[in-house]
Formats: sequence, structure tokens, C-alpha cells
Amino acid sequence: MSPSKSKPAFTLVELLVVIAIISTLMGLLLPAVQSAREAGRRNNCINNVKQLAMAILSHDGQRNALPGWRNKHPNTTLAASGAATLSWPIPLLPYIERMDYYRALENSSSVSPGPAPTMAIFNCPTAPADSPTDPTISYAANAGNGANQLNGVASTTTPQFKGDGVMVDRFGVSGTYAAASVSLDFISGKDGTANTLVLAEKSSSNVQPAWWSEPQTTAINWGAVGSAANPVFGLSGTTATLSTLKVINSNNAAAVGHRGLPSSNHPGGVVAAYCDGHTAFLKDSMSPWVYAQLVTSDSQWIITGGTVSYTTNSAWGNEWLRTYSSGTAAYILSESDIQ
Repeated sequence: MSPSKSKPAFTLVELLVVIAIISTLMGLLLPAVQSAREAGRRNNCINNVKQLAMAILSHDGQRNALPGWRNKHPNTTLAASGAATLSWPIPLLPYIERMDYYRALENSSSVSPGPAPTMAIFNCPTAPADSPTDPTISYAANAGNGANQLNGVASTTTPQFKGDGVMVDRFGVSGTYAAASVSLDFISGKDGTANTLVLAEKSSSNVQPAWWSEPQTTAINWGAVGSAANPVFGLSGTTATLSTLKVINSNNAAAVGHRGLPSSNHPGGVVAAYCDGHTAFLKDSMSPWVYAQLVTSDSQWIITGGTVSYTTNSAWGNEWLRTYSSGTAAYILSESDIQ
């Protein structure tokens, strides 16, 4: 019988080569896995925004008006007394199959019926809530100029302008300015529902988390876009250097007021929805004059003899619209701007 031959073993060099190859493959694979996970999270986020946009359309279809950034309490007694106001997600509850909590608000004699339940539809998976019981919201409504602000300064004597944003104050301030209402029919007859934003993310780590269920008892300016924990976005900050700053995912609070602008933890932009219900990904390279056109639902002004005659936009809204042309001409949207 011939002696058995021993099988050759791996040399140290060959082993190191194999380890290097495996390490290289892992290095190539892990980013792809992370990218796939983020793509899945972004798709879930898009689905959330789409469902909320459809709820807004249903609200308008039944009530011929969009929700406001501030609304009367569902309880008729509290609404009549003006004891509390609620943000835009509350009127949408019946349209996202959460009539249980809406009924609890209707039947509650106090501002809140108790701790609000968590709802996945209000949270982007890329910006999860800090606590599983925290009713935070990753999405904000287009409040345009923001509440009753004039040039970024709160004023209870400033009238509302329908062209600034799409969700106005449906509560009003007694003795100073009345409640207002904006419908999709109004927007359709102006800039068009396909060219006007209604929702966008505001959930980056640069902003304080907002709450969808938090009742406000005294704060008149809950819808002010520059406030930290308000689920609204729009036209905030100063217009002095807008042409050189980005408005999507901005982190320059002093210059442009990032707390009032769309933001997210998604790389490259934010998920948003338009008034016709379609969703889009707004790139953070978007120019301020394009953004201003998309936020205002009636993007026009009239200049006669050097004097600007405001139509449905406030003076502050028109300042944003004029960042493109220094007040001499309107910027006309191109389809490539919003693709």
C-alpha cells in the first residue's frame, strides 16, 4: 500500500489574501445594504406623506376647505369659549381612520382627553421618535407667511393673506383679525394645485421635535413658521441673503430661519406633497425663488409707478417672491424646477 499524501495547507500569505478579499467585499456590500435600508425608509416616508395628502383632499372634498394651521377644538363648548386650539393633524383624524381619538376630543370637557396615542403615519422612519409614547410628528403643513406675522414679527393686527401658504388660521383673533379659509378650488384658480406645496418634512436633527396632538391654550402664534416645535413650514427668516443660501435642509438659523423651513434626515432633500395629492422629493439644491413660488398659492404682485400693490400675498410673501429679480419681475416656474 502506498503511503497517503498529505493535502497542502493554506500558507499565511494566501490566508491574508483571502481575508483582504472578504474585507473588500464587505466594504462594498455594507454601503449598498445601508442604501437599500434608507431607500426602504424613504418609501415608507413617502407613503405616510401620500396618505396625509389624501386625507387633506378628503377634508377639502367634504368641507370645501383645507385644515388650518390652527383650528377650533372639536368639543363645541371648548370651541365656543376659545379655550383651546389644535393643529392641522386633528381635523384629519377622521380621514386616516382614527375617529376614536377624534371622538375622545369631541367628548372631552378638558382640552385633552388624556395622553395621545402614537401613530406611525406621523413619523418618518429615518427620524424616529425619541420615545415610543411620544406623539411627535415629522411632517409640517405649508403655512406660508406663518400665522399673523408681518415681515417675520408677530402682530395681532396684521390681516391674513390667502396667497401665503395654504393652511391659514381658522381660529382667528377676536377684535383683530378673523378666521380665514382656503380651499383647493381657490388654489386651482391661482397657481394650481400641482404647483403648490401642502406638506413637507421638518424633522432633521437641527430642529426641535414637533407634536401633532399638543393643544395650545393661549399661544396666538402657534403657527408661526419660525417657532421651534410647530408642525408648519413656510417663509421665515430674513430675505437679505436668500440668493446665496439654501432653503431645503438649511442649518443657518440666524440667516434664513431653518426652524421654519423643510428639513429631513434623508440625504439630499425632503419628501413633500402638493395640493393635488402627488408626492415629490425636493432636492436641497432648490433655489429660494422656486421655493417661494411653490409655497405661495398666488405667486404674483403688481408694480405700478414703483409701488407694489399686494393682491393675496402679504408684504413678507412678496419679499420672498422678489428674491429672484430684485422686485422687477416675477419668476415663472419651469417644469424642470419641480422634477
